[in-house]
Amino acid sequence: MISYKIFILFLMILMHIIEDFHLQGCLANLKQKSWWIDELCKKFNCDDRRKEIREPYLNGTIYKKDYKIGLTVHSIENSIFVMLPLIIDSLISEFKDCLHNGWIVYVFSAFVIAMTHYVIDDLKCNKMKINLIQDQLIHFCVIILVYICCFDMIGLWS
Repeated sequence: MISYKIFILFLMILMHIIEDFHLQGCLANLKQKSWWIDELCKKFNCDDRRKEIREPYLNGTIYKKDYKIGLTVHSIENSIFVMLPLIIDSLISEFKDCLHNGWIVYVFSAFVIAMTHYVIDDLKCNKMKINLIQDQLIHFCVIILVYICCFDMIGLWS
């Protein structure tokens, strides 16, 4: 039974990897503040003489915070993918009542994953305070902590 529970943890980590490296699509760009600036510079050629049109875009007053919605959507998507193995396990295993009894734990865990994913990816993509290795190690630690808490709080260890 322990190997089955470890398999669930590996599935959670695998879902994170698949979502973070393969399924992001355009969100990989949209969550980066620098992408918005680069795209605007392409759209409004830096040599463009229509300064009154391009100025609000380039100085950041119009698209200043738009990267945050891309980061938020990516974080929520990642959270759903990571929690999927736990939810499916609760639905099909002998612990199927745990999903009904522990739904608040799952919702809270998904929220924790989404919030930490947002902060960590912002530190990597926009603030450039951490590198990809640190980013992934922190994500893995959060996934392991959520896994332990879900199993412990819902009582799936027994």
